[in-house]
Amino acid sequence: MDLLQDLVRLHRMGTGDREVAQLLKMSPNTKQALTRAVEAQLAQGVAQFATALAERCAPSFNRPPYRRSGTDDPHPAKAEAGRGGNGS
Repeated sequence: MDLLQDLVRLHRMGTGDREVAQLLKMSPNTKQALTRAVEAQLAQGVAQFATALAERCAPSFNRPPYRRSGTDDPHPAKAEAGRGGNGS
């Protein structure tokens, strides 16, 4: 596991492929294969997370937006106060 963590850390630091392979004492081909495997696992994990999130949020997407009943004005008290209610 430490090897994969080091691989990801060096990749994020912008270290070149050959240098990463040398630092981790592996061939460049092995480094490429491991990088592809990590990327595939991340993509699969992201896809599963997105699916779970969509399933969890689906009920809220299907309900109509909240509206107050009986009026189109969301602040009727403020509207009444602004209509000359101060005696002038």
